[in-house]
Amino acid sequence: MKKIISGWSLIKIFTLLVYIWMFAPIVAVVILAFNPQQFGSFPMEGFSFKWFVKLSQNSTILDAFKNSLVLGSFTAIFATAIGVPAAMAFIRYEFRGKDFINTLLLAPIMIPEVILG
Repeated sequence: MKKIISGWSLIKIFTLLVYIWMFAPIVAVVILAFNPQQFGSFPMEGFSFKWFVKLSQNSTILDAFKNSLVLGSFTAIFATAIGVPAAMAFIRYEFRGKDFINTLLLAPIMIPEVILG
């Protein structure tokens, strides 16, 4: 008896292939980060933390990383401190312009990324 592949099975297979297509380059970069050679090639000729050591010795990169952490932390704190009370007020109270603000908040979800870009 022949088994027919259902539509859902095809969707699952297609979804799996899309995920592989999207994440394979990221996996390759992570693997090649441990390559001791300057240029990535397969098969790798060993395993090394050489590039991570060089990265940790670069003061420009470390300063940029620290700046990113500080800026990200302050942004998260600021956004939380303003966003939580604003969301509570938006849900609990009726005020003038609420529909307009709701539209502005939902617009990025409804407009395709190509147009936003």
